[in-house]
Amino acid sequence: MVIFYFLIIILFIIFFMKNIWTSCIIFSTLSLVIIFMSCSYSSKILLTILEKKEFGNTENSYKTSICMNKADAFVILGGGVNGSGLLSESSKSRVLSASKFILKFSSSKNTRFPIVMSGGRKKNQFSMSEAKAMKNYLSLILKKKIDNYRIITEENSLTTYDNALYTKNILQDKFSIKNIILVTNSFHMNRAALTFQKQGFNVCPVAVSSHFLIGIRLFSFENIIHTKKLIHEYVGLVFYSFLGWV
Repeated sequence: MVIFYFLIIILFIIFFMKNIWTSCIIFSTLSLVIIFMSCSYSSKILLTILEKKEFGNTENSYKTSICMNKADAFVILGGGVNGSGLLSESSKSRVLSASKFILKFSSSKNTRFPIVMSGGRKKNQFSMSEAKAMKNYLSLILKKKIDNYRIITEENSLTTYDNALYTKNILQDKFSIKNIILVTNSFHMNRAALTFQKQGFNVCPVAVSSHFLIGIRLFSFENIIHTKKLIHEYVGLVFYSFLGWV
């Protein structure tokens, strides 16, 4: 329905344009873009490509179990909070997946290893940072066991580059730790892992499933939001490569 109204507005604007051919080209282009972004197959294809890259593979559990034994810290990246301070679906999935690995990891090592929650607060967001919101969510999962862990909240970062830079200031400068288990969604893992490697970390990736980015309906406004998020990731990879951050 939202898409329908959007097309009506475009038609209304084009109606007042003098050049009919220009109007047709603009309308056709915008229509194709809207159809592409609103289709669930678009987000599925874009996500599949990202998950087939080296770090984005969610099924590479064997490789993860091997590199996990060499790691000395966990790093969980924030995936956003809403206006009420509640974690997004992306952030929840990251913390939930990380909690399972944390319990498994702590059974073979000292539970006092650092767990860095990385994520700041944008100006238009709730007063609580992503890092603090994730810590609260992890405490709900682990309950009383949360006191057994050394959880560090990094609340200054607003980008993936910030995540890596501020985490470096904590783990490498204060604890001399370079071997980390990095937790984020599969669509974001490639850019995140490469950025952290550029900052001198040895990354053991835990790529969390991004199935929530695949819409249930063939065409919907929700699909546009999901496709936009994935396109943002492709643009981010190009932009970070250009700046030398990956």
